[in-house]
Amino acid sequence: MKREQPPDPLTPLPPDSGLPGGPDEENRDLAKDLGRALKRYQSYVSACTQRMAQEDSSDMSLSARQIGVLFQLRARGTQNVSALARSVNLTLSATSHLLERLVQHGLIVRGEDPDNRRQKRIALTAQGLELLSRLEQDAVHAYTLLLLHAPAEVLRDLQGCLHRLDHYLPSTPGEFAAQVHGAPCADPPCISALSPSSEDHP
Repeated sequence: MKREQPPDPLTPLPPDSGLPGGPDEENRDLAKDLGRALKRYQSYVSACTQRMAQEDSSDMSLSARQIGVLFQLRARGTQNVSALARSVNLTLSATSHLLERLVQHGLIVRGEDPDNRRQKRIALTAQGLELLSRLEQDAVHAYTLLLLHAPAEVLRDLQGCLHRLDHYLPSTPGEFAAQVHGAPCADPPCISALSPSSEDHP
């Protein structure tokens, strides 16, 4: 039997049940409660990954926005500064300042845009890719430690629920962000390893 396509997660469901306000109101209440619970788990993981970053001798004290730019470059490939400025909602000058620190750390490189010599093309370096991989591994490790002592039966139940939920999610985090904000957005980092710094603001 053909699997029924799930509803768009951002489209309200029709009020066709006998419940007050219809299933849309019920779903939103449930989703909000689950959102609070997931945020609590995220706070544990964020605290752990921040400690990992502080203990890492190669810690570069990057802001969450700078890390987000790195993830965007990995998801979308080489981009010009204007596109990156739009994606992070900063002015060109503020974006250039943000990128300069990534260049100094060897995480990105700047090159000439063959289609517009007044623009610079930004690309990830091997060191930048390695950093993103390490951040993702840190997040997985933190979640593993957080869940490790729960009974196997509880973990299997959670695993089954998450697998069922996967069918109703957008294809990528970037697609979800674009749906919410109504604009193109590449995949954000899986964790906010560090707090945004003042240099992120125009």
